[in-house]
Amino acid sequence: MDFVAAIVINSTLIAFMFVAQLIASFYNRLPARGSFIPGTKQPFLYWQDFYCQKWGNTVGMPLMLAAFIGTYSQNPKPYSLIFWFVIGFLATLYFRGMCLSAKHKPDWGFPMKGKISLGGIIHLGYFWFYFSIIFFTVWNCITKPEWLMFGAGLIIYAITWHKDLRSGNFAPLIKQ
Repeated sequence: MDFVAAIVINSTLIAFMFVAQLIASFYNRLPARGSFIPGTKQPFLYWQDFYCQKWGNTVGMPLMLAAFIGTYSQNPKPYSLIFWFVIGFLATLYFRGMCLSAKHKPDWGFPMKGKISLGGIIHLGYFWFYFSIIFFTVWNCITKPEWLMFGAGLIIYAITWHKDLRSGNFAPLIKQ
């Protein structure tokens, strides 16, 4: 049951990001998918062009969310959860600053220097939610069976993040 709930919650959050991207693209608020970033030879990436979003968010994150739901439902610790949401918020502020910087390569969430799209705003909320629950779960389930599900999700996400890193999807903006 935890896994079904995790899939429904995660799919809903992803749908919000994807719909926001579709709307921005439809109204020409994003460059065409695969077009080059002006002054560079780097492609403009949409949500589905990132391995960690296409596969890490759709496969790895539900596993980690299911582990969180199982862990939290067995032993709710609201004060601990609040602590991790504060830590998650700080990490989200750092991530936002990184994505709004001049060195960030524009993409679907942050389409130009200093600008964030609606999809990017939704993604920040997604990032905050998952960063918080991931660290809560690690802290609370290291010795529990949920750790295996969580670990599988974390490994899937780490592999996809590494693939994005190696492919150049996370490369800084390079002006030509």
